[in-house]
Amino acid sequence: MEQCQVLESAINFKWDGGTITLQSAVGPQKQIAELAKQLIMQGLPPAGIICFGISKTGMDSHLVYIEPTEKISTAADIAAMCGIFSKAEVFGFLLPDHNYASFFSSMENGVMISVWDKGFKTDRYSDETYKNFCDAIFDEDGKVRSLDSTTLLLLSRQGERILCANLNGGLDQITEIMSPVNIGFPTFGVIARKIILTAQMDSNQVYAISVSKIIHILKTGDFPRWEVRSLLVDKVEDISLPVDDSGTTVIITAVKHGKRLLIPAVVSLDLEKGLRITLCIGQSLTEIQRTDPAPQRIDVATNFVVARQNNGGHNRLHITTIEKYAMGNTSFIAMIDRATSGDFSRAIA
Repeated sequence: MEQCQVLESAINFKWDGGTITLQSAVGPQKQIAELAKQLIMQGLPPAGIICFGISKTGMDSHLVYIEPTEKISTAADIAAMCGIFSKAEVFGFLLPDHNYASFFSSMENGVMISVWDKGFKTDRYSDETYKNFCDAIFDEDGKVRSLDSTTLLLLSRQGERILCANLNGGLDQITEIMSPVNIGFPTFGVIARKIILTAQMDSNQVYAISVSKIIHILKTGDFPRWEVRSLLVDKVEDISLPVDDSGTTVIITAVKHGKRLLIPAVVSLDLEKGLRITLCIGQSLTEIQRTDPAPQRIDVATNFVVARQNNGGHNRLHITTIEKYAMGNTSFIAMIDRATSGDFSRAIA
């Protein structure tokens, strides 16, 4: 059987003055999926998997990851390194004939969703690769292995995106779910394993669709109908994963009156009231600089932040602790404390 070709490159992290190796592996899709599984079994936190791509022919896959060491056993270990590497450095690995995933997430009722470069094709080769990778990353409960999260964030090319979904935890055919965002760079979020959000950067509109509607689309092929709300901001830049136990409070990175803000928001979608996105503006928000990366995942239990630069400054991936991300900003710490305590959801109940 053809073997994976492994290329190595070193990135220096601010951690004990040592060097952490960022590796690239490309080869037959089954072997790359097996490599991902072996890395996690060897103790690499899934947060150490940086990129995953599928070739346009569907025959090969590509994995970029942090080499496991005995000093890295949890996401908190990666956060403690306070590592920052630019997209340009990672992009040196990306292959022109591959499409890359932005994230994978397991939803309710066996639905698996993922977001890809616009050129990603849904065919039998991609289906098999998709299934093998999901088997390597997610456990039987739909959780990312060794994490409490149901979503794995990855680094991909910036640009247009397509949302894909399938049933039975990745076993059925992948289907593209048409997005209402047709121009510009979309950003996606997941709410309580029940709702998918998407927003177009430079717009204040946010769209949502429920898992039940996605199941209906997968079974019938009907055109998706998204709910839409306009937020009281000038534009939305990014939507984090939920930060509270109920999975309904997210941190939205937005611009309002010329200020770039991190704003907690409580999201709900039901038949009676429709889509509700309540921005917790006031003393709850935190102002950040134009070049600060927007937090996409904030894990209070492991003190772990993954942030991406989407607007202004050099594009980069930022893995750090909550305290180091806040850089002494006590209002950010207080905002996260309140968001994770459930105060925001109780306030609008």
